[in-house]
Amino acid sequence: MYDGRPYYFNTSAFKIWMYKIIRYGLIIGLSYLYYISWHWNRLWGILLTVLFAYCVGGVTSLILHYVIYAFSSPRVVPGDEGIFKNNKIPDDVLVVFFRPIFAKSNPEMETLLLSMEKDITNNKDVGGDQKYLVIDNTRDLNVREYTRKRIHQLQEKYGRDKVFYLHRNHKCDFFKKVGILHDAIMLIYEGWTRPKTYTSEKWAQATAGTRNPEEPIWDEILGDVKALGIQGEVDDILQGREVKVTRGENFKIAVVCDADNFWPQGEFIKIASKVLNPHNDSFVIYQPSIEIINPRENKFIYLTYLARRMYEFEPIARWRLFGFSPFYGKGVFNLPQYV
Repeated sequence: MYDGRPYYFNTSAFKIWMYKIIRYGLIIGLSYLYYISWHWNRLWGILLTVLFAYCVGGVTSLILHYVIYAFSSPRVVPGDEGIFKNNKIPDDVLVVFFRPIFAKSNPEMETLLLSMEKDITNNKDVGGDQKYLVIDNTRDLNVREYTRKRIHQLQEKYGRDKVFYLHRNHKCDFFKKVGILHDAIMLIYEGWTRPKTYTSEKWAQATAGTRNPEEPIWDEILGDVKALGIQGEVDDILQGREVKVTRGENFKIAVVCDADNFWPQGEFIKIASKVLNPHNDSFVIYQPSIEIINPRENKFIYLTYLARRMYEFEPIARWRLFGFSPFYGKGVFNLPQYV
């Protein structure tokens, strides 16, 4: 259980303290030099020195991060040799692609479904038992009806055992994207149909009644749940009855994508091989690099793209320094280690 204290993975305390000493030493030193130049008005000098320290702090961090980036190397995580050799994920490995959404319009949902279909097509030859789930918090009834029609079309094309739609009960609408992802994972991995986490009294204020252990989590499911290893009928899940799962031990990879994300052909198996390598069990979440397909679509996107390219070294330097990165909501989970 996390105790609230800061922690750093794969990084010595010495390196962290050296970074802090150099960074704050430069800020304080440069600010002092700036301050002593104000001989004629000390009070005004103090006020401007505070502003100067704030500005120079950002520049100092940028320079230090570039030095770290230039003189450090990424840690290369090896993939599984068997998967590389066969270029295929073992057939018994359950791979679930989750797409959480709170759609407010049909075009928004259509973007998600088109991206999901690209994933199905691009990953059709990489093996594994792949499932594609739309996990939905949408409250607009028109959007839900549109989604049902499109899901049925995809199921006719790819199968009810591959494409699924799960809509979460609004009374259990907790933690939005993270919460619905947690609920969907635990349904497949453990067979949870009602809230079992964040139900204690200390979470009462934060959850605001959305983690009632008597309330079923899901109110609509489309797809053959037996293909997910769930013993029971859809109605059992919707009524919040206990269901057993038979494929929890095979559920090894969970993929989380946003509405407009998809995996180019040949890319997903690279990260899957790393997840399935038993020597990498200390890694729980893998975050891929995300690139814009058409950065010149309009001027705003292009300027945003250029800004990102200019400063992309900075977060990479921080990740190398601290030995981990924050989770941005898109990535691949080593499910047994995550749960």
